[in-house]
Amino acid sequence: SIIITGVIVPLVTAKLKVVKAEMSKETQETVRYWTEVSVRWAKQWLQSETGEKKKEEVLRFVSEKLQSLKIDVSADELDKIIESVYEQVKKESSSHE
Repeated sequence: SIIITGVIVPLVTAKLKVVKAEMSKETQETVRYWTEVSVRWAKQWLQSETGEKKKEEVLRFVSEKLQSLKIDVSADELDKIIESVYEQVKKESSSHE
């Protein structure tokens, strides 16, 4: 996990940039890919579930996947990435309707 001393960034987007800066581009793409796959899966197959339940499933799936790929991402980082991907997917679906 990433430890940043003496820096508290108030904006989630700024935090996400910090997270990205600490990961290699390949790792970022891998994490983002599996997060997007699971967010889309949850959106399609867990429609009747609450947002909290969907997020729980996405977090579980992505965490297991990243462990199997030997990619170490903190829960906080992963949470920010999931939120970011979710917002992107939500925008896409609202522009299609």
